[in-house]
Amino acid sequence: MNSLLQYWKHGYYTEVFLILCIIIAIISCIKYFNKSKTHIYFSLYYGACFHLYFIINIIYYLDQKGKPHLLLTETSNTLFQLIELFVFAKYLFLQGIIYLKEKHINRIIYAFTVFSSMFLLWIFMPTTEKNDINRFSYFLTVLEQIILLALTLIYFLTLFKRPTLVNLTKTPSFWISTVLLFYCLISIPFFTVANDILPINVIFFSGVFACHTIFLALLVLTTTLVFIWKKLHPIS
Repeated sequence: MNSLLQYWKHGYYTEVFLILCIIIAIISCIKYFNKSKTHIYFSLYYGACFHLYFIINIIYYLDQKGKPHLLLTETSNTLFQLIELFVFAKYLFLQGIIYLKEKHINRIIYAFTVFSSMFLLWIFMPTTEKNDINRFSYFLTVLEQIILLALTLIYFLTLFKRPTLVNLTKTPSFWISTVLLFYCLISIPFFTVANDILPINVIFFSGVFACHTIFLALLVLTTTLVFIWKKLHPIS
């Protein structure tokens, strides 16, 4: 238990906030359930979020730091990244982004899935070192975030090139994409140098990681608002 509290403290308790946001999202998802693709995609996303952070917190609660538990965490994290990329790539495509067809989106997802599968096979090799696992895990995260950032920028390009003026305050996809944009902009530089920063400056690492966690929590909350908005404004 002390190990878990220390973990929360190092992250300035932002992960507690994130877990609460995930729980709120899951409750809202159940309450406002519908069979739309958007709802199904984000239901999958919330499940992946809950699974990943449940695993991480249980490991810290049990104070387990060996390689088997690292492999469990990395497997959960890789699954989360796959689902995150799938959900937001499909969601942004549904918003009518230009230049990309569905087959292009599918190829991006397939390529990332193959790369992630190779990473998982590699980390389970007996000769793979813990530090190498962390370094390539960060690389995989950066790769996923770069893809999401590119898709988000294409979405904004599409949005602002439309001939008719759109009321952005009443466009849920605009708010989701805005938070997703900042989430990627925080994550990419951080995870690029994370493996080098951690041994040198733990406080700085914890602060930036806390910012990353906050934006992930905001992303979860923002997508949750889509369900509430669609329920209250079924014609919008």
